[in-house]
Amino acid sequence: MKNLFIILLLSSFVLHGQNKKIAFISNIESGNNDNLQKLSVLIDSLNNISGIDHLIITGNLSYTSDENDYILLNELLNSLKIPYSILPGENENKNYAYDWANYFDKIEGDNLLIETSDFLITAINGYLPYSDYEHFSIENLSWLGSTLKENVRNRSIISILPFSLSDGISNEGGYLSIIKSNKIGLIIQPTQGKSSNEIIDRVRVVSLQEGFFDSKGNIYYHLMSLNGNFISISKITLDGSEDKLETIDLSVDISTSEKQTPDIGNRLSNALLKIETNTSTHSRPLRTKERIFTFSEEGIISCYDTTGTQKWDYDSYGNSLSSPVIENGIVTIANLNGDLSSISQLDGEQIQTIGFSEPIITDLLTIEYKGNKELMIPKLNKSNTAIVFGSISGKLSCYDLETLQEYWVNTSAKGLILNRPLNADNKIFFTSRDGFLYSIDSRSGLMIWKWRESNNNEVTDGSPISDGKKIFVLSKDGTLSGIDLLLGKTEWKLNKRNIFDKIALSQDNKYIYAKSDSNKFLVINCDKGTIIKEIKLNFNLDKFPSDILQNENAIYFASGKSLYSIDNKYKVTQILSNENGVINYLELFNKKIMISDLNGRITIINEP
Repeated sequence: MKNLFIILLLSSFVLHGQNKKIAFISNIESGNNDNLQKLSVLIDSLNNISGIDHLIITGNLSYTSDENDYILLNELLNSLKIPYSILPGENENKNYAYDWANYFDKIEGDNLLIETSDFLITAINGYLPYSDYEHFSIENLSWLGSTLKENVRNRSIISILPFSLSDGISNEGGYLSIIKSNKIGLIIQPTQGKSSNEIIDRVRVVSLQEGFFDSKGNIYYHLMSLNGNFISISKITLDGSEDKLETIDLSVDISTSEKQTPDIGNRLSNALLKIETNTSTHSRPLRTKERIFTFSEEGIISCYDTTGTQKWDYDSYGNSLSSPVIENGIVTIANLNGDLSSISQLDGEQIQTIGFSEPIITDLLTIEYKGNKELMIPKLNKSNTAIVFGSISGKLSCYDLETLQEYWVNTSAKGLILNRPLNADNKIFFTSRDGFLYSIDSRSGLMIWKWRESNNNEVTDGSPISDGKKIFVLSKDGTLSGIDLLLGKTEWKLNKRNIFDKIALSQDNKYIYAKSDSNKFLVINCDKGTIIKEIKLNFNLDKFPSDILQNENAIYFASGKSLYSIDNKYKVTQILSNENGVINYLELFNKKIMISDLNGRITIINEP
């Protein structure tokens, strides 16, 4: 696996001279034989056209996300006589977040920089790892900002996006702030419709039609010509026709009365504590009575006291998406290098580390081991606490917490396991990218049953939940199912609601709380799967799978950067607008709420 630090993954090119021409294609979707045949025809044509200096490929490279798709595509692209760059799509990020570029001989990483005498062309990856959620990481934004500031020759700047700008993109405001402060000339983004142009926040935006062939099979590419202050963009079809789309004079001022992005206010005046780590963080923070622990994507776990003062940190030397656990004074962490490490909660000193041959990507889970396997190395205490975690290949493993010795490994799943497994009734339940929900005996590691809603409707990556009698899980079409915990049989299902990939139980285990894409908050009966209450929200729900929590006072849920409460009369109130980033985790304690976001901020506020 390549060095995983996002900021270092860069493909850089210098095109000498003036009057440069750059071609664009998107959504190759290798794996579809017809697509590869058309791409081969296009490459042959580009090889015989003089004057094209570079090819930029955006969008999904693979249709099936099978590694053979990338191998075949690499072989085909190697026949291209001009240099090329790739800005990966959601399929690559969802399945090969950190190592997709390993399949390509001429690609170094996600971010892109092309320099000419008059222009600076940049692009950054825009997805969360192993997800199709659109997000600009603060590391990528930092790279973009510093790169543009170093544009000492005052060249015109063109920014290429992997998706269209919308209010739903995480950290979009940070991106636009960098763009405006550096006087960028043009943003190029994809669109499913016809190519068009508009002005957003005083920046020119051109939307290019996705793909490289139309519904009639006509193969095309877009060609951008750069000459001084002028940019011209055309759609070229291989039959020889040219559709001139845009001619832009960057020396001409543009109106300030065009479409503006909304200004999101900041309401953090009631914060009791803020901890700023300023690094991408996908892990759930840990809290004890006297300490708070954060674990960044860079693989650094940090310990803070209740005033926000850092007490220690520990570098695991590998990126991480896993949430750590604390038991018996030991902090246990895992990373994408396959390292499982135990650390002293007191001073951050490493106790021990064991390595595995593949990335560990699930949140860690602690259980009380009740099996009968005897360990080779004697334990110093009588604790039976064990660690359960999943890997990128679908292995689910159980290891002793104290000695990190193996209890069992289950290999039933054939796809990666992304989210935290569930422990209930001497069983471990988890979902896999192979489409199934699994039930595993927590004592032996043997599979009890596996389930999915139908042959063509796989489960999501979301963690299952349980009321002690049934397991509740979502399928990719938004169907919520209740499954008998012991038998793995469907008890009920609720469909046609397009429920988002994060559900929660009420305190009394009688109800399921869920968000749907119709901007409704749902209260669902656990026994029958019927909707008890449907709350229409007056704002658009963000699809990020953030926490939903409940106590005796209210239900709390996040949507994007905002935190909301629902009282006992089902009144919805916004209680926090977090300008720092999209909220991912919540924790209720002592009439307080701890809030974390994707950009590494921890905020503690009083319950309203």
